[in-house]
Amino acid sequence: MFVVGWEVQSQISTLVLVTLVAFVSIWLALATMFVWSLIATVAYCYAREKGLPDLVTLQRPKAGNGASKYLRHAAGSAVKVWFIGLHNLVFARLASGALNGLPCRSTRCRRLAVLGLGMTLFGVTTAEHLLRRAGFSGNALVRRGLVGPFLNVPYRIFLSAAVMHGVLKLVDSVCGLGSCF
Repeated sequence: MFVVGWEVQSQISTLVLVTLVAFVSIWLALATMFVWSLIATVAYCYAREKGLPDLVTLQRPKAGNGASKYLRHAAGSAVKVWFIGLHNLVFARLASGALNGLPCRSTRCRRLAVLGLGMTLFGVTTAEHLLRRAGFSGNALVRRGLVGPFLNVPYRIFLSAAVMHGVLKLVDSVCGLGSCF
């Protein structure tokens, strides 16, 4: 049930972000989405500590007989890909290898770069997954996870504003509605 609620809040979050950027103010969008994302980060990390399965990891089907078992697993995996997004799953899979290794300077730099990129481009679920793969848990994971909104929210707002501006320019150039926008 948490997974469905999580997806609903994610979709509402995106709708609120685009609405605020389009109709109100980028500054209000920034403040609102910072608060929303910080709360979501703490809630998701808490749920994961209480046993919620990792939404970014696709499990292999357990050995056993029956095609129906594999069909249920395939259906469950398809739903997970739909909820999380294929791009998140691909990035998480590719990044996992870069988060491991002996603790040397190049490994620390690589881990920091992968975590920074992941926390900028993707939301709470992927950031939490990457931080766990990097070896963090408990309060250390939450503290580092709270950095994510300060990377992701400005990126998403800037991207939303840029796309919206581009679409409006395109509409204006095609339709000649200059004064309407």
